[in-house]
Amino acid sequence: MALKPEYLTLTKVLEKRLFAIPDYQRAYSWKTQQRKELFGDINKVMNASDANRHHFMATIVCLQTNQTEEIGTDELERLDIVDGQQRLTTLIVLLKTIAIYLEKCDGELEKAEANKLNELLVKDGGRLILLQTNHISKIIFDDYLVNNKIPDKKDLRTLAEFNLYDAFVECQKYIESFEDSKEVLNLLKTVKNRLDFIFYVLEDEGAVYTVFEVLNSRGLAVAWMDKCKSMLMGIVFESCSPADAKEKMTLLHDIWSKIYETIGKQIVRDDEILAIAATLWYDGDTLGKPLSVEKAVETFRNSCKQEPEKTIDVSRWLLKVTTELVRLYANPRLNAVTDISHARMLAIAIRLAEHYSIEEREAMLAIWEKVTFLIFGLYRMDSRFRVGDYVRTARKISKNKISFDDGMEEIRKISDKFTIDGAISKILGENWYGSYDNDVKYLLYRYEEYLCEQNHESITTDLWEKIWSESPAKTIEHIHPQTYKDTWKGKIGTNQEEIETTVHTIGNLVLLPPGINSIAGQKPFSEKKEIYKKYHLFMLEKIRENEDWGKIEIENRELELIDFIKIKWGTV
Repeated sequence: MALKPEYLTLTKVLEKRLFAIPDYQRAYSWKTQQRKELFGDINKVMNASDANRHHFMATIVCLQTNQTEEIGTDELERLDIVDGQQRLTTLIVLLKTIAIYLEKCDGELEKAEANKLNELLVKDGGRLILLQTNHISKIIFDDYLVNNKIPDKKDLRTLAEFNLYDAFVECQKYIESFEDSKEVLNLLKTVKNRLDFIFYVLEDEGAVYTVFEVLNSRGLAVAWMDKCKSMLMGIVFESCSPADAKEKMTLLHDIWSKIYETIGKQIVRDDEILAIAATLWYDGDTLGKPLSVEKAVETFRNSCKQEPEKTIDVSRWLLKVTTELVRLYANPRLNAVTDISHARMLAIAIRLAEHYSIEEREAMLAIWEKVTFLIFGLYRMDSRFRVGDYVRTARKISKNKISFDDGMEEIRKISDKFTIDGAISKILGENWYGSYDNDVKYLLYRYEEYLCEQNHESITTDLWEKIWSESPAKTIEHIHPQTYKDTWKGKIGTNQEEIETTVHTIGNLVLLPPGINSIAGQKPFSEKKEIYKKYHLFMLEKIRENEDWGKIEIENRELELIDFIKIKWGTV
């Protein structure tokens, strides 16, 4: 494989080329930290004493498509970006933001440079230099480059869209940090001419993945999911005939486009996907903990090296795990059960265990939910607890090595020695606010479910969607305020330590739609009751039955919640 890399400035990279990010590549995923580092690198070059100083930015690897587009009298080469798309996308956004700034200036030079930038980024006929940003984020990207339009944040749906929105806003703030147009022109000069890239254009798709793996095998900040994808695709080209490779690559491109599209719908960690998928896939000795991401990629590599056709099976398995993990994250109740990864692994294994009936999987998941919240929500055990039990049970279920009845029993056994009396001793008088916010939301949601059942009603879905959608800080209401005026003085004692402890107990906490807790604030209890009256929650109705609210009422409500916990978690 003959490699002919070029060492190019950004201007030279963009010259007479059009770029596309294929669907089987990750959508835009850079966060604030990566953009901050990019701006810092640019500032270092600008402020260097050596006016000729250049800065190496990254490697860009492209696949030749053998396609050209005629725009006016120019012929532009079309390339697929395989590596470097995140940085290149961000720099294109930055260039557009500079153009927007310069357009508003009065000087002829500024307007001329703005025009040149716009012509570089958006060609005649509306063709963008970045033809395709993959997945549905393309719409807002195009709108920014063509119409200078930043979307309304409430209209955003996917993670990639939120990431692009943040990029637009942060690039604007970065430009606004410069004193005047002279400094912005200097910035533009730096970005165009003093940022250097190693630029590869490869004709053979098989070579692309080999180069990608070599370039990113030394601990560089590349997502492990991207490394895994590239490794699998590289094996296809290494091990298969051209005809077989073409067929497999068509399938792989389709599967991986779905993986990245699914990841883009919800905040979910690549590392967790890989760890869960590989741990459940692994055929070696019994595992006592989840595989690391490095071991995960190695596991898939070893499996596919021996049998290249398994590249399809592995990719489909990764898609299944990704889909179920995203669904778990998107389910507010299940997501709130725990943030312990090995516990979630068992839930994923259950959901993917098609050898059980749907009813059996639902029953298993219900027991998993009970056991997991008992251990990590009520007993508040740390993340190291019962790792081996969760992993071994997940693998048995995933590999169909255990019957439904035995599987139910194994899940129950994970909570051996965790008695309800022990849980209650942990709960009574405990601070539930701050570190355990998700536990509060989960417990009170299940309590509201229970009260709805007692009243032969369904839970108010629309109201709960609002509660789940916001952070606990915006939805957890202290009935007796944390800080208070004279109307609350003496309600729960005079000892400050006792007051601070009591206001954070579960008996004093309730859930409200976002923003309402700040409205309720320090208002007298009589006024709070009127606010609570506006929302159809049975837990609020029970609170409103009280004439006043102080230490006795808080303790009584705590005991009511304890009674509910005994009913719900008394037997597993």
